[in-house]
Amino acid sequence: MIKNFKFELYKKIFHFLCGSGIGNNTLIAKINQNIRSNLKPEYVEMNNFRVYLDPTDHFGLSVKPYTLPKIYEKIIKTGDIVVDVGSNIGIHTMYFSKLVGDEGKVYSFEPEPNNFMLLKKNVEFNKCKNVIIEQKAVSNRTGKIKLSISDSMAGHRISNLDLDETTIKIDCVSLDDYFKNNMHNIDFIKTDAEGFDGNVIQGAQKILLESKNLNMLTEFHSKLLKNSDISPKEFIELIKKCTFTIYEIMDDKFIETTFVKLSEKFNDETYYLTDLFCTHLENLPILSD
Repeated sequence: MIKNFKFELYKKIFHFLCGSGIGNNTLIAKINQNIRSNLKPEYVEMNNFRVYLDPTDHFGLSVKPYTLPKIYEKIIKTGDIVVDVGSNIGIHTMYFSKLVGDEGKVYSFEPEPNNFMLLKKNVEFNKCKNVIIEQKAVSNRTGKIKLSISDSMAGHRISNLDLDETTIKIDCVSLDDYFKNNMHNIDFIKTDAEGFDGNVIQGAQKILLESKNLNMLTEFHSKLLKNSDISPKEFIELIKKCTFTIYEIMDDKFIETTFVKLSEKFNDETYYLTDLFCTHLENLPILSD
């Protein structure tokens, strides 16, 4: 009871700090995270699911709304096959499960052991029987690979570079290998691989070239891509090679983009982070309500 009272008081302070801009201060943000770690509930309810939280509630699910991309409900249909690369604790996976229904299927990939445990717990508690979870990284090959472990539960990433970071060896698989017997049936891919998305796409070339009804939402993080072995330019070229048209979604509008346009938004000192919707659709859905 006392803990609940403290947490409600904390939430009011949190919203004040966010509104005033003070919360952006590095020290204040660290203190804020420590307090939330001690006071947060075990789980929250969202999208008619129970979501068990990570130890720090990294996404702030207990204190603020979490908005999923509107494109999901406009594109994904009952019976679809969806692939979620970089599932983390399963927020997107469970929503995909709801959208595809009993006739569809969701394949969810998360390599980091602690995240995977929460993903498994969330999927099983919410009885998402149409979800198949895999404790694997998705790459351009199948075998073993190193995962760099971050202090942030959303910052773990694959890197082929020799970086001075704590790493663990994990299983990896290419989507072309994993779906070699049914690659034509995939309808939607979401990839959020902390800059390793180029390798994900490189390992899914057969799927992307042969599945003309497939749509994809991928993260574009210029700095993390530069730290991988596939540059931002090569990343966009890989997508274009699969004959996709690439869009940024801004203010509920589709803005067609290219590498030249994206490169205007970052340089050696700054980075640019956005989601790219890749599609063969000629008639794009209306996102605004």
